[in-house]
Amino acid sequence: MRMSKLYIHTLREVPSDLDSSSLKLLLRAGMIRKFHQNQYVYLPLGYKVVNRIKQLTKDIIKDTFLEILIPDSLASGKDKFIQVARKDLKSYKELPLGFYCIQPHFKEEKIIKQKALKSGESIMMEGITLDADKENQNQDFSNVHELFEELLAKCGISILPVDDNFPTEEETLRQVYFAPTDCGRQLYVQCKACGYGATLQSAVCGEDTPEKSMDQPLEEVHTPSVTTIDDLVQFMDTAAQGFIKCLLFKAENKFIAALLRGDRELNFKKLERILKISPDKLEFASPEEVKRITGAETGFAGPIGLKEAVMIADREVVVMKNATAGANKTDYHFKNVNYGRDYTSDKVADIGLIKEGDKCPICMDSLVFNHGMAVAGLEKSYLTDGKQSVKFIDEAGNEKLAGIGYFLLDISEIMAASVEQNHDENGILWPMSIAPYHVIITVVNVKEKEQMDLAVSLYDALCDSKIDVLLDDRDERAGVKFKDADLIGIPMRIVVGKKAGEGKVEYKLRGEDLREELKYHEALSKVLKELKKAGIK
Repeated sequence: MRMSKLYIHTLREVPSDLDSSSLKLLLRAGMIRKFHQNQYVYLPLGYKVVNRIKQLTKDIIKDTFLEILIPDSLASGKDKFIQVARKDLKSYKELPLGFYCIQPHFKEEKIIKQKALKSGESIMMEGITLDADKENQNQDFSNVHELFEELLAKCGISILPVDDNFPTEEETLRQVYFAPTDCGRQLYVQCKACGYGATLQSAVCGEDTPEKSMDQPLEEVHTPSVTTIDDLVQFMDTAAQGFIKCLLFKAENKFIAALLRGDRELNFKKLERILKISPDKLEFASPEEVKRITGAETGFAGPIGLKEAVMIADREVVVMKNATAGANKTDYHFKNVNYGRDYTSDKVADIGLIKEGDKCPICMDSLVFNHGMAVAGLEKSYLTDGKQSVKFIDEAGNEKLAGIGYFLLDISEIMAASVEQNHDENGILWPMSIAPYHVIITVVNVKEKEQMDLAVSLYDALCDSKIDVLLDDRDERAGVKFKDADLIGIPMRIVVGKKAGEGKVEYKLRGEDLREELKYHEALSKVLKELKKAGIK
């Protein structure tokens, strides 16, 4: 492609409020442009990168999945694949089976905020596998795991797979692939000692040794206008760990009381999974409802005598000794509250949100939070039912449920993560496998016939070898061209300058300082060698 014919507009500056290197560089390099709020256009260079990732994905997964195209209106997530499979799948002889599609997906507002581009639309690869038994399903899951790792490595991304499993879903296994980066908008939990990793929502912490102090007599304390944990800490001069927090919710015409240690926040996703409800079904009880349930104003709810709500106690709460909790009486709290003696709950579960510094559930070392970009996800369900099931007839003639694997690749985020992890002060450093062009030929002075003749000769030879090459034939200053070449990140650069009459050019790899003066044929050979090393030629 001749650069004079390419639609490209690089920028020297972008808005100062952008907080990720990838977004800044993709904008500056003319790869994308903001169209409306939360909407970006992929311009020619950027769309070539997207297509590179798409083709790389197809090449890597072609032996596991068959490509299909599903209308967006049919369903969402794995449900749409399940609907397709249900139509025709009958026998075990058709298994294992895998489908995938690559198409744009619209995202919820809360998801948009977590993405590098903050775009309302992502280009996604979704896939599903169907297996006749757990052994084959486990093998499929392992295979896809390896394929994803291979793909992401070729995209120049270092990743960390972390668990996204919830204790209440024993028959489901989930993993999320994070590309670690300081500017990532998603947090994940990691133990540096043993390697445990989990999403913030699914992470669990090691349990402390239960207190062994004696139960003290229950005592009512007057706490006028003391309605929050912070107020109680100051009023009673006791650490937040000594209080029980009682949160009241309404869900599908039932009231829920969630009990947590005072220093612990509620993990809404864990609670929703325990209650088996969708996020939109859980809402805080109104002040009027709180008063009707507890007999007190908001801020004085507690577990003792609370009868109109389903009570779910966090596992940390039930081992607390002589805790302080609301007395269900305005301006009063109870001291020395103990589980079993003073109250019980309908369920004990892990509903707390992890905190940095909590203990690892495996080795009890301290957990740390890291920032990253979620670029892929895997899920397998051992048992499924209802709408999420696919049935088939096994070899013995019995009806069985197929094991289902569901897989996601966020191609837009992979593009951004590659830039985030591969750039320098001058611009992007695209890996060879997904670079928009593999070679850029920069002509120092397009008005010099010898330079243009040699550049065009090189360009034609590379094109004849089916190599993606960009010829910068613009009538611009050499410095501008060099800056643009670095900014857009083409892996190999050939500069045709003053020694064109001798058939000599300068060869350089993006990101390296070494410059080689080569003859015409040596430059061609060098390009082919680099492509072969990258597994492209």
